[in-house]
Amino acid sequence: MEYEIPREAGFAALKEAMAFIQKKRLPVVFPFEFRVVAGDDIWLSPMHAGPCASISMHQYAKMPYEDVFAAIEPIFRAHGGRPHWAKRHTLTRADVDALYPMAGRFRAVRASRDPGGKFLNPHLAPLFG
Repeated sequence: MEYEIPREAGFAALKEAMAFIQKKRLPVVFPFEFRVVAGDDIWLSPMHAGPCASISMHQYAKMPYEDVFAAIEPIFRAHGGRPHWAKRHTLTRADVDALYPMAGRFRAVRASRDPGGKFLNPHLAPLFG
């Protein structure tokens, strides 16, 4: 899982996530990755809101990740985070609309260029179909 969080909230989000993991004694065996990323003007970019702190959380492939990620994701969201599209997340269509003001325009362009939904998949169809 990776979330892009407004830069000024990055360390607070990381500290809160780490404290939660320690308090709940969650089985997380990999360190977090933390980096700063420039903002951009791409409609569905997690960095669309400006410079971000990127926080990545990983889990060993043979270990369950769903409960751990589900426990940490609300912390990242509470700090204004948006997920990396190629990583695990639980956004719904309503979440996408709330986080990305240009989502409706993106859907219209996507539908006009891909009316058959060839570039949608089971994960993207509910979000952008």
